[in-house]
Amino acid sequence: MKYKEEYIKYIEDQGNFIEHYGCERCGRTTAFNFSVHHIYYKSEIPNHPNLHDVRNLTWVCGKCHSWYHSRKSNREKIAKERGLKDLFYEIKK
Repeated sequence: MKYKEEYIKYIEDQGNFIEHYGCERCGRTTAFNFSVHHIYYKSEIPNHPNLHDVRNLTWVCGKCHSWYHSRKSNREKIAKERGLKDLFYEIKK
């Protein structure tokens, strides 16, 4: 999972320590399990060159990771904020 290490480096390059960085959705810092989540799923765009772009990744706790996967519409706000429809325009035609 090279993208995970690259995203952690991206977070840390912003001046954050991953050990103290909270979930980007709920802000929780005490969760046992954090992961990098693809906002547009790997299964939707498996070979897209921008799949692992930092705008398409987010650091989330397990509860929020499940929330994102429970319904695709849950990602609309963050996708709009990060301009993901423009990033993946060619897959939405």
